[in-house]
Amino acid sequence: MKSHRHVFFVLLASFAMSSSCNKDSLVEGSPQNVTPVFKYKRTACFGFCDAYEFILKSDNTACLEGMIYHNNLNSRINYRNNCTNVSTAIWKLIQRKALEMGLESMSNEYPEDGVLIPDLSTKFIELQLGSKSIQIKETYGAPAKLIEFENFVEKLIKDISVHIPSTNDADSALERN
Repeated sequence: MKSHRHVFFVLLASFAMSSSCNKDSLVEGSPQNVTPVFKYKRTACFGFCDAYEFILKSDNTACLEGMIYHNNLNSRINYRNNCTNVSTAIWKLIQRKALEMGLESMSNEYPEDGVLIPDLSTKFIELQLGSKSIQIKETYGAPAKLIEFENFVEKLIKDISVHIPSTNDADSALERN
């Protein structure tokens, strides 16, 4: 029994050491310093809208929770806080597009008058651009540049979601029982 504990401790220690030595990290340091660098959340609507939260973390981990429709609504894929590692280029692409679209000078909320239509999907964007923290809530009435940024991010998320394990197999097993 002692040998099993020793093997477990050695494996645990080696895993801890290897996970803190990721050379491709966005920030230097140990896993305790991992923070979200970008968040994109899309709420449900009345109909067939994707509804999910995507979080890109400082250690290049992309996490997805929610539901995304693929192939023109023919298949729904569910994600429950499933994550994968992505290239540092993803964060750089998001930052570059946010700067190009001028997110740092946009309103924090659309519509700006605060009047909402309950059946529409709302998008929440959070990111840090240099020293400026940006948070935008958009339901409708956004400028074309913000909509272009959202479309860019949503395509990126769908491309990344192909590499994130879904929970559909587990859901199918539950439905059969």
